[in-house]
Amino acid sequence: MTDHHDVVLDTGAGVSVFKNTDHLVDISDDHLPIEIYGLTVTNELLCTSTLGSSEYGDVYVSEHSISNILPYGRLKDSAHAVWQSADDDIFRVQIVEGGKVYQFKRRCGVYVYKMSRQQHSLLSTVRDNVSMYNKRDVERADAAVELFRRLGYPSKQTLMRMIRGGTLLNCDVTVDNTQRAIHIYG
Repeated sequence: MTDHHDVVLDTGAGVSVFKNTDHLVDISDDHLPIEIYGLTVTNELLCTSTLGSSEYGDVYVSEHSISNILPYGRLKDSAHAVWQSADDDIFRVQIVEGGKVYQFKRRCGVYVYKMSRQQHSLLSTVRDNVSMYNKRDVERADAAVELFRRLGYPSKQTLMRMIRGGTLLNCDVTVDNTQRAIHIYG
């Protein structure tokens, strides 16, 4: 149904999971595994703690995933625009204002974007990284950087564990904000 470079827009998914690492940068082990059902051929539990950055934001990585999966709801919340025209059967996603519009076309009942083998999101400067996000996402990433500084620069894993575990009182910085800050600023 899909090939190694296809990205599936999934309305039922809660997290992004990529099988193919060709289109990812900054791949690292988060040391905090997640467990997901429904993304393997045999419908077994998929467990991964590997994260990478894509042009769609941060994604988990697993060679056991059936495809490269993007959750529609997450894109709707973080992208500049997500829409479908009544004139055709294509979902369009624009990550940043004025940026590229990705067209997810229906194939076998699911909406798929076919990434070219040459399409990579290798970004070399902070300015390029910032341009991938909307203003609110950059502000939230900046808040994560400030939190990181105020806590005395703990490791990425420690900071995310503190956020996930709720040990930081009155903290509105999320793990996604932190991962976005790492992607933007390194």
